[in-house]
Amino acid sequence: MLGDYFQVIVTTHLNTDNIHNHFLLNSTSFVDGKRYCNTYNDIQRMRNILDEICKENIFSVINNKQNTGVSKASYF
Repeated sequence: MLGDYFQVIVTTHLNTDNIHNHFLLNSTSFVDGKRYCNTYNDIQRMRNILDEICKENIFSVINNKQNTGVSKASYF
């Protein structure tokens, strides 16, 4: 998804009953210095990719994501 332009660190929490990942993205490309702009569509695309990876590795996936996270108003 991010090609060969951005550095990403993935960490997995194994110390709780809720195994989950966190992603840390260097938003400045080390190739051309351009900044990554994260749109709502990018977030959805990333979730879809991660869901497919989970399914391929027999992990559970949240199917009804309507009520996850917070609203944009609350976030900002």
